[in-house]
Amino acid sequence: MDKKSRIISDAPESNAGDDFHVLWSIRKSLELLNTDDFALKAITVEGVLPKETKKLDPTGFLFLGVDITEYLGGENFQDASSVTFSQLKYSTRNVNTNWTINAISKANKSKKDSFSGSIIHRLSSVFNTYLNAYDRNIVLQKIRLKLVSNRNVAKEVTTLIN
Repeated sequence: MDKKSRIISDAPESNAGDDFHVLWSIRKSLELLNTDDFALKAITVEGVLPKETKKLDPTGFLFLGVDITEYLGGENFQDASSVTFSQLKYSTRNVNTNWTINAISKANKSKKDSFSGSIIHRLSSVFNTYLNAYDRNIVLQKIRLKLVSNRNVAKEVTTLIN
């Protein structure tokens, strides 16, 4: 048996991640049924609203870290009272491994010498894009960045954030 045939496919893990994305999106979409003024009014999957993408980053590159965007209280960034950008991460192999600063800062496989492609880099790119386009106080008031995962956060990270 050659070495290639002994490598276990990542397909089951990838499929589980896709299922997690779909189920989370459906769960969030059900919140659209709430008619309260400050409830969820719009949701996008894989990025932000097309009009916002066109205005802020026509390439869409800066929004690669956004799996779901939630607009509460309005149907776009300007009208919303709050906007949450979420990156979803589901693990089958590392479910018992806590998220650490190192893990969320780890570069993608092709750029080992930088933070490029890491969770924190992608979410910070989204934040910075809005910060460059809108008033700082509005961005600080409205934007929430979220990592949604089936893995826990390390105690040290929680302490640092608090």
